[in-house]
Amino acid sequence: PARHCVDVAAFTAEPPAGRHPADLQRMADAIARYRGEFMAGFSLPDCPDFEAWLLVKREALQLHALSLLEQLAQAHEQQGAYASALPFARRYTELDAWNEAGQRRLMRLYALNRQPGAALAQYEACCRILDQELGLLPEKETQALADSIRCEEWPATGAGQGAITPDQPLPGEKRQVTVLYCRLAPAAPTEDLDASLELLRLPQENCREIIRRYCGYRVPDPASGILAYFGYPQAFEHAARWAVQAALALAGAAGPQLDVRVGVHSGTILTGGESSMPDAVGRTSRQAAELARLAGNGEVVISSDTHRLVAAYFESAAVDALGASSVPAAYKVRRETGVRHRPRFGLTPLVGREQPLAALLALWQRAGQGELCKLLIRGEPGIGKSRLLHALCHAIRQPAEADGVASAVRTFEGGERYAQRTLRFSPRAELNPTALPDTSPYRILPLHCFQEYQHIPFYPLLGLLETLLAFAPQDTDAVRFAKLEAYCRAHLPGTAAQCVPLLAAWLSLPPALGYRPSALAPAKQKEAIFAALFDLLRELATAQPLLLIIEDLHWLDHSTLEWLQRLIAWRPAAAILALFSARPQFQPSWLGDAVPVWELPPLAPAEVVTMAHAMAEQLPAAMLDWIVARADGVPLFVEEMVQLAPTHVAQSIPDTLQDLLAARLDATGGAKRIAQQAATIGREFSYALLQRLSALTPSALQAALQVLQQARLIEAGNGESFLFKHALLCDAAYQSQPKAQRQVTHRRIAAELERHFSALAETRPELLAQHWGLGGATLPALEYWLKAGQRAERHSANREALDHYAAALRLIDTLPAGAERNQREFIVQVRRGIVLLAVEGLGSPNAALAFHSALSLCRDLEQGVEAFRVLWGLWVATLDRSFAEAELLAQQLLRLTEAGVEPYLHVQAHYVAGNNAFWLGKLADSRRHLEAALALYQPVYHEALIAQFGENSAVTSGIILSWTLWLQGFPDQARLRCSETVEMARSLDHPYSYCFALSCAAILRRWLGETAQVAALAQETLQLAQQYEFSLWQAVAVMALGWSTAMQGERAGLEQLDAAIHAMRSAMDSAAVIFLAPQIEAHLRFGQHATALAAVEQALAEADAKSDCHFVAELYRLKGEGLLGLGQVDEAEACFQQALTISRRQAAKSLELRAAMSLAELWSGQGRQAEADAVLAPVYGGFDEGFDTRDLRNAQRWLRRKYGAAWTD
Repeated sequence: PARHCVDVAAFTAEPPAGRHPADLQRMADAIARYRGEFMAGFSLPDCPDFEAWLLVKREALQLHALSLLEQLAQAHEQQGAYASALPFARRYTELDAWNEAGQRRLMRLYALNRQPGAALAQYEACCRILDQELGLLPEKETQALADSIRCEEWPATGAGQGAITPDQPLPGEKRQVTVLYCRLAPAAPTEDLDASLELLRLPQENCREIIRRYCGYRVPDPASGILAYFGYPQAFEHAARWAVQAALALAGAAGPQLDVRVGVHSGTILTGGESSMPDAVGRTSRQAAELARLAGNGEVVISSDTHRLVAAYFESAAVDALGASSVPAAYKVRRETGVRHRPRFGLTPLVGREQPLAALLALWQRAGQGELCKLLIRGEPGIGKSRLLHALCHAIRQPAEADGVASAVRTFEGGERYAQRTLRFSPRAELNPTALPDTSPYRILPLHCFQEYQHIPFYPLLGLLETLLAFAPQDTDAVRFAKLEAYCRAHLPGTAAQCVPLLAAWLSLPPALGYRPSALAPAKQKEAIFAALFDLLRELATAQPLLLIIEDLHWLDHSTLEWLQRLIAWRPAAAILALFSARPQFQPSWLGDAVPVWELPPLAPAEVVTMAHAMAEQLPAAMLDWIVARADGVPLFVEEMVQLAPTHVAQSIPDTLQDLLAARLDATGGAKRIAQQAATIGREFSYALLQRLSALTPSALQAALQVLQQARLIEAGNGESFLFKHALLCDAAYQSQPKAQRQVTHRRIAAELERHFSALAETRPELLAQHWGLGGATLPALEYWLKAGQRAERHSANREALDHYAAALRLIDTLPAGAERNQREFIVQVRRGIVLLAVEGLGSPNAALAFHSALSLCRDLEQGVEAFRVLWGLWVATLDRSFAEAELLAQQLLRLTEAGVEPYLHVQAHYVAGNNAFWLGKLADSRRHLEAALALYQPVYHEALIAQFGENSAVTSGIILSWTLWLQGFPDQARLRCSETVEMARSLDHPYSYCFALSCAAILRRWLGETAQVAALAQETLQLAQQYEFSLWQAVAVMALGWSTAMQGERAGLEQLDAAIHAMRSAMDSAAVIFLAPQIEAHLRFGQHATALAAVEQALAEADAKSDCHFVAELYRLKGEGLLGLGQVDEAEACFQQALTISRRQAAKSLELRAAMSLAELWSGQGRQAEADAVLAPVYGGFDEGFDTRDLRNAQRWLRRKYGAAWTD
């Protein structure tokens, strides 16, 4: 077979550590692979992310090439093989001609190889390059080497002589910097080098002082130029602005005798091992030098990247660098605008929050009187939501010490204004008096939501339970179980026996002796746990007022959100104040008016000054002014800036939190790496996991954590865990790492979780999926995302399951094409399609797309579970298009079972065939297949059916069979089958299957005319469907409620029916007849015959388009009733006859009875009694059961009215 070689992989392989000939040859082979710029000439201008990646990759590969060339040249020189060293030294200067250390090495090697002419020629070439491209003179060291060669004073050789770079790792960090290059030269050319150097000496010193004044980092500079970096080695936000200010100051030194041209560029650099050369490759620095060439004497030219950062502070004009481009590549800076800062508002610890705090205390007082009060505090990150809640807790715990709070409360009145939908506090609003509530005794329960846990079901609630149980990190499972048991017996004495095993399983605790694991299905377990949590809250609030705080709802998982919705609707007679916080993007549609919302505003500038003085009394005025101007009214920014002030000058305080943290991290020394590792774990991190990641000893790690705590980057959490003080701090620490470093750490975290935290890996596979994925380990991440999705499905957390499968698909997109990728995507698409059917309804277009994608990936549809699942999914998707078309797939599924498949697939295949036949009006075939499915079903198939299809086929078969039986004229059997199926579904505790049964039972009861039973079933269906977001069953429930309401003479039912039809369109459009028929009946009920007829025409058209034949006979009968209402008797009779014909063809006796009844009444009214008797009596006589149903009772009454006592059933 052909062999393949990846040149980049071979080139970047770890070089040998030795310097033996074989080692040097391997290095020479590697450098031979570097023939030029990586992917030279290739570009994707419309894809900035690719361009950025390509730039970084090119720079890294060039630096690796330079490192190899340096090592080879140095090794041969040390061995005295100067001729062998020369080719590598020459190649080095070709790649980096500006590097004078490389130029000196080549000159020295020429001289040592007894080629002084070549050495001096190289010096002349170096001078030309520096002059033409940079406008510089060679460095003094380079000039001295040339003089010694002219005097035939050969340079010394030996290890390290003239070394360019020692052996170092590749660049370890990416930094955003602003580079300033200042070209200094005599205004008039001169051949007198000494005079030129003397002319430049004083200006160079002045330039260095200007650079120092503006906090630039000056590298060892050429003789006639200045190169400086702003934002290195310390990051600060205003680096670009100060660089341009420094550039203007430098340009001001220009005069008749001195030519000064300055270029400034902002970009990304890869830092190397030498502080003397921050831009290891030099591309960003070269751009600054090229910009200087565009400048005239005394001018400053900046790049468009720099202009975007400083446009508000400087007057500038576009410069067309190419002479023809319509897009300005550079800008000539004229002067400063005088603007020193953007308008901002200040902030402070608890300054400016007196009014909202007083309102919260008034709300606490109201809750203490036995009322559940709720409030959502919303605001931007860092605006002070957590600080306000902390102040409330402090005021409740120590009201006597909270003087400011007490004063505010005493002057505040009307706290009940909190009930407004949204309150916006004005800092100048006056406060009104009220009394400080008695807050003792009390109980405070804080819960937190975290970004990294937003896909983990019930994470905050688990934290709540662990807080109540007072779990300690050192507790064994046995100790934790004992605490749980004791707590339940003390606080839930009536239900402790049931709650203990449930909550133990929820907390991943093994049951102790005397308890058996709960036998409830997952959905029922969740219901029981919810009930237990509410009972606990009620019990706690009965003993003492309870303050429940849930922070950062924008990171709430779907399952806890479900619990939160119930909490909001909860109405206990208990003293509870429930406070929530969230960022502005948290605006759920269900919130409505159920929970008042406060929008927390920024602080005013005066309040910022007060806050800053409260934190640090000795702040200089300039520092204070700068903080006020830069803080933007966000308390978090004020707090961080003040903390940094003691160790940094005011001008070095960055504007953004990211840059601020970068500066503070640099000051923590070795603890910086610990902060980065901790941030990679997440905002909350355990000491145990961090210790396994860190190379430090336990004592050194403790010391590093202490440094981070003293720097106020982190704070101690519960037990042996720590917490970043703010989520934004965690984000900034995480982003400060190079991507490669983050990936390595993520992979290590995932491996440690697998190896030493196996329980967590089993219960929270989302965490491992995230870490493997962020670590670049695609395949392990895929496996865990799939596990997470399947686990969420088992717990009826369908939204979380969709999130997990979506994450898996994003990773699959990164895999190379091939059979392995197809197989993985196939599995995910099938699982995703099944969940989408449950969430969006059987007509979900997204589910159809998922199954079609799976079909395109499946190459063998002859047999097997995979082929069956795809065909089943396509069948479901096709139902929404055409039942006739779907029948082909149903038959294919039946044929597939003939090849020998799992027994439970036979059940599903017969259900599919029976279901499909029902809609086509093939009632006999429908009954035969559905009865076969029920006969084949075994209870042990339940788990497999749920896992593969998301529904129990015995439930679905039984409920559709009840429909078929009713149509065939067996009402009693239909009711019995329906009732048995509903009870079976209830016992399974599978929400989707139960909702399926309830919804279809409501439809059957509607056909039977049992209005009260329809309403009851619809109410139960609606509650369950809303809880689990089953869109189709929600629509069915609303339809059934609307029909029962209309049948009772309330026109509100019409609006409900309209809403249900609208919802049906997106959930399962092929169910139109099921929804339109009750709407037609409702319109007829209110005498709206024309409207009813329009709906009938629509229903008939849709039935024809979808091949839905099951209710066509009834539609024609209803059309006849509408025509009668408009006096169109002949047309009505024709419709009744059509209904009779269709129902007889389908053997749909119940519909035949209705058609015969309508026709008999019409004929009887026309005096055609014999014909009426002839059409109705035989149909009625064909029934053997169901004589208590509405239709049979109506027929019986009609016949008795005509025949009197002579009529017998």
